[in-house]
Amino acid sequence: MPESFDPYLEWLGIRDPKRPPNAYRLLGVDLFESDPTVLSNAADRQMAHVRTFQSGPHAEAASRLLNQIAQAKLCLVDPKKKAAYDARLRQRQQAEAPKAVAAASRPAAPSVAVGPSRVPPEPRKSGGLRNFLSTLLMVVVLGAIVLVAAVRFGVLDKDKLPGPIAEQLGGKAAAVPEPDAAAERQPDADQPELRDNPTDPNSPTSHPQPADAAAPDFSLPERSGVPPPGTSASTGAARPYQPRFSIPQLTEQRAMLRKIRRLFDDDYQNARSPAQKQQFAALLLRKGIETMRDPVARYVLLVQACEQAIDAGDTQTFMTAARQLGDDYECEWRPLAAETLLAEARQARDDAANQAMGKLALRLAEESLAEANLDAAGKASEAARDMARKARDGRLLEEAVDLMRDVEALQHVQGGYRQAQPVLVEQPDNPSANWAAGAYAGFVEGDWAEAAARLAQAESPALAALAEAERKQPQAATLMLDVARQWDAVISELDGNTARLARKRAIHWYRQALPNLRGLTETETLRRLEQLLAE
Repeated sequence: MPESFDPYLEWLGIRDPKRPPNAYRLLGVDLFESDPTVLSNAADRQMAHVRTFQSGPHAEAASRLLNQIAQAKLCLVDPKKKAAYDARLRQRQQAEAPKAVAAASRPAAPSVAVGPSRVPPEPRKSGGLRNFLSTLLMVVVLGAIVLVAAVRFGVLDKDKLPGPIAEQLGGKAAAVPEPDAAAERQPDADQPELRDNPTDPNSPTSHPQPADAAAPDFSLPERSGVPPPGTSASTGAARPYQPRFSIPQLTEQRAMLRKIRRLFDDDYQNARSPAQKQQFAALLLRKGIETMRDPVARYVLLVQACEQAIDAGDTQTFMTAARQLGDDYECEWRPLAAETLLAEARQARDDAANQAMGKLALRLAEESLAEANLDAAGKASEAARDMARKARDGRLLEEAVDLMRDVEALQHVQGGYRQAQPVLVEQPDNPSANWAAGAYAGFVEGDWAEAAARLAQAESPALAALAEAERKQPQAATLMLDVARQWDAVISELDGNTARLARKRAIHWYRQALPNLRGLTETETLRRLEQLLAE
């Protein structure tokens, strides 16, 4: 990577030369911003932007910067850690203030004039001694300027200069970390300190460690054959950066989980209340993000953070860990999150946690459905149903069950399309196969242009016309109402699953048209909408 590349400046627009920037500047918010929602949204925005560079020439810098932003977010949304970090940052600012004032009041260094217009006039009288002294003075001045510049820009080390000269130059110089290596350097007051204080009795990791436990910084044994980022496993030479790891084998995961449970045995035992579980989930998430050189340990720590967050009802930590897994490993985060939620749905936890995670599972199911990921939508909606039952939340249960039935209907359509695919290869004009392909294109993928073309070949003019109307996306209330009524009319002509999907489309368009309807038409539409919703 070129030394001149600065991801803070080029990607985040941070012109302050101090590296690494403080957590607030990293998130792009005002200094000491106190609203956790603002901080969380700002971090998500910055991370989404940086992720766009993960497949480019600076993928390694993107990965490190993502870790820094994630750590800044974890620090600033935690009230206790934010307070401690703010105190350190204010203390540093107060310490730097006198230096800034002194620098501003210090006389400017003499400058060397260049160019014809700045050359001093030639002396009227000349003499050997006078010329010698003038030349000597100029050499001394130039030498002093070169010396100051060399020390200022790091060419010379002040500590290696003679004592009197070093004292005149202001003592020991501070090293400035390179932007792309900031994540691996010791954090200063501007960086959020995310490691727990071993002397703090309230710290989750303050308990005595077993004799065979890893070091306090959680330096787990590195996976055999996994080199440091940016190096080759065989030679240690630079290699193209691979931003995503393969998901570890189950045997590797189980072995690492045993080690993690041994290291954090007290935390697992003591995390009983929702608050304790939330704190433990945040700890596991931090350790996962900090574990840069062992993909197995990182993966298991992040999965454990997800599971503990579910028990705590901590949707924010769960989503952060799940998305981090999607960024780091060869998996999509939504299916992984849905599978984790379903696996944990029937475990014992309090009603509040079940309700919070049930609502999250329902939202995840809706998002997966919008992306035509029916497997993830099915698992997430099932998890939402189970959690709603445990939370005794009737409304959430009703919504989850309704969404589950939608997913089942779409899966039926998907199965019909899979059976039709080989038929279409041999018989492109087959009406039944084109009907299955058209239903899949429209209901599942939302590609109503393809659906219209397929359904026209399926000798289904009514559905073909509806698909064409969907493709045009009508904006006027009268046109929306017309599409709703057309869907309403074909419901009785379809089988159970496709009839349900047609009824959903009719409900959608009735709802779209209703706010702009008036008089009797409004009343009739409202009545019919209520009937469809009750079916």
